[in-house]
Parts: sequence; structure tokens; C-alpha cells
Amino acid sequence: MHAWLRCLLAAAVVLVVAAAPSGAHPGFEHYVGAITVVDDEHVEVKTEKATVSLRINDQTKYLRKGQDVHRKEAKVGAKVVVDARREKGALVAKEIHFVAEAPAK
Repeated sequence: MHAWLRCLLAAAVVLVVAAAPSGAHPGFEHYVGAITVVDDEHVEVKTEKATVSLRINDQTKYLRKGQDVHRKEAKVGAKVVVDARREKGALVAKEIHFVAEAPAK
């Protein structure tokens, strides 16, 4: 009986841990892919499923390994993870994380 109780307790612990929130930002949508288009007002990111258009603005942050980088890093071909929110029906990029090293110049 004690072995059965231990198994039940272990299963309960696994369920609690699995149900814990992940490190994702609540309220954000995440897109992983490569930049295909970039201009002063938006970027397009090709994901595995589709190409997503995201507005960028003065509040958009550009990061590499957690450190701020210049907006000029956003170039066609750059591999990114974008955290975005829906605002007035449009997706707005809040943070663009560059996931690979900057290409050689």
C-alpha cells in the first residue's frame, strides 16, 4: 500500500509541475523565423507555418543575448524570435530577439 501511495504522490507532483506557467510573457504572441522584409514601419517574419507582418515603432526593443542592439541589426535573413501584442487589430512587435550571431560584414 505504501508503494501505491508513493506512486500517487509522485503523479500529483508531476501534474503540478507540468501545469506551472512557463517563462513566456502573458498576453504576448511569439513568432520564430527569419526576417524577409524590413522597413521603417514593419517587419515580416517567415515562420514554419506562414509569413507574419508586424508593426515596429519607437518602443520596439532589439536584443541579442539579452543585450540591447541597434535597430540596424534587423536585416533580411536575420533569425529572430519576436514577442508581439495585438493593438487595435494589428500585431505590434514589442521585442525582437536575434537568435544567431551577427553575420560577418
